[in-house]
Amino acid sequence: MNRHKIGSVWRYAAALCLLCLCVHRPTVADIVFTSNRDGQLASLDNEIYIMNDEGSNVRRITYDGHRKRLVRWSPDGRHLLFSMDLAPVTPGEEKQNDIFLMHLGRHRVQTLIEHPALDGQVAWAPDGQRIAFSSTRNGLLEIYVLHLNSGALQQLTHSEAEVRGYAMAPDWAPNGREIAYELALPGQGRHIYIMDADGKRNRPLVKQAPLILGTTLMNFSPRWAPDGERILYRAVTSVLEGNTFRLASARFIIRDRQGATPRALDTPDTWRLNAACWAEEGAVILFAASETDSLMDTVRPPYDIYRYELASRQITNLTNHPSEDWAADWTAHSLPVSTTGKLTTQWSQIKAGKSSSGHPPF
Repeated sequence: MNRHKIGSVWRYAAALCLLCLCVHRPTVADIVFTSNRDGQLASLDNEIYIMNDEGSNVRRITYDGHRKRLVRWSPDGRHLLFSMDLAPVTPGEEKQNDIFLMHLGRHRVQTLIEHPALDGQVAWAPDGQRIAFSSTRNGLLEIYVLHLNSGALQQLTHSEAEVRGYAMAPDWAPNGREIAYELALPGQGRHIYIMDADGKRNRPLVKQAPLILGTTLMNFSPRWAPDGERILYRAVTSVLEGNTFRLASARFIIRDRQGATPRALDTPDTWRLNAACWAEEGAVILFAASETDSLMDTVRPPYDIYRYELASRQITNLTNHPSEDWAADWTAHSLPVSTTGKLTTQWSQIKAGKSSSGHPPF
């Protein structure tokens, strides 16, 4: 597609968005998360919501009826990055996850990455000009970087070929020079690794010993602290009972960048834990959890978003809603965000790449 056609598509899409959006009074947002709280099917349709950092002023900002995953604020707090499958799917099945960018001030959503693969687990570079993400486009999951100015795509990991594993869940260090990620190794569980931003010097932050028979040890979703000296991740142990594995323990762990001095957050032993992030310049952790009475419960309550004060260890339920609330992310900017009505733009009409001016498309 030439520049003239790209520019025409953008002008058409922007005009259509503005015509079809019902704009309400702006609210100030610190936290973004996904939820099925307005009647959506939990496995098929998570919409994006925003709220203040104490859980007030919850607002829904998408209405397109597709399942969103792992929404992330841009470094300047003006954009949201997320993955989404536009194809109808059955529960537990994905066809084609693509990556999208929402411009909060202009009420515009654009496709950044469109490929017949599973693309997701997105993360912004601190300079706002690159994103890292996981993709199956060359086989198993590997980590890639998209340079937004040029549209250049770079594969950082080659885990399938080198160690017969797969890499996922990247997160940029605040200095922009390193990326933490998950590395899964056959028969050895999941580990937390760090690499340079060009994919070189891969080294383990947390590497499990070989698995004990009947036990799996998994570490998920590393997130750098704002000071660049600590990394937060989720550690899970499961044990084999009969033909299935049962969750035995789940903890959020903080380690320094050398992998030493681990600290476990003081969360209840029976809770099921999900994604977590840093907030308020490293003083707070936000996470999703289901308040089960036992990890053996086959029926669990919905996930809520919680706030954990590192100094006092106080836990506060922010959402407390009979729905599935997931994947919170926090921004320091507290910019006004307008909620929107139904967005009728055809996603396929919005293409990735530069705008007609040659600048990044946001």
